[in-house]
Amino acid sequence: MANRQSTPISSQTSLGPEAKRQVISTFNKLLVDLWKYLVGVVGPAATIIIFQSALRESLPKYKFLKIATVHEDGIEISINDQEIDALMLNIMVLGFQSFLDSSISLITDLTGGILITMLDPLVSEFNQHMQAMKTSVEVRDYE
Repeated sequence: MANRQSTPISSQTSLGPEAKRQVISTFNKLLVDLWKYLVGVVGPAATIIIFQSALRESLPKYKFLKIATVHEDGIEISINDQEIDALMLNIMVLGFQSFLDSSISLITDLTGGILITMLDPLVSEFNQHMQAMKTSVEVRDYE
């Protein structure tokens, strides 16, 4: 079995493994920021439940999300080079978006939408990054 490691942050935006690492890094940053904010507002137990539930909801359609593990201290994304090579970038983007959408939906349901306005800058930044990656993939597919 290959050695698992946390994926390093990459500033590369090519469509190969570095682009996939960029997507993982961007998503990981969002999760860290969301985690910190939610723990401060709703506490660690509710935060764990939110992310575990969102992961369970998204995992059946996006199996690769098994790379994310919810712990008491946060969410760990762990993937090795072979797993990165096997993933399609557009599926990664869609899967992470699904996970985020499920998380936001749960947060909205639990708080009556109060926290969403506070989280909007984080979510918007992530969505912009993911849209740029999707556009890059779509343009590359037609070249």
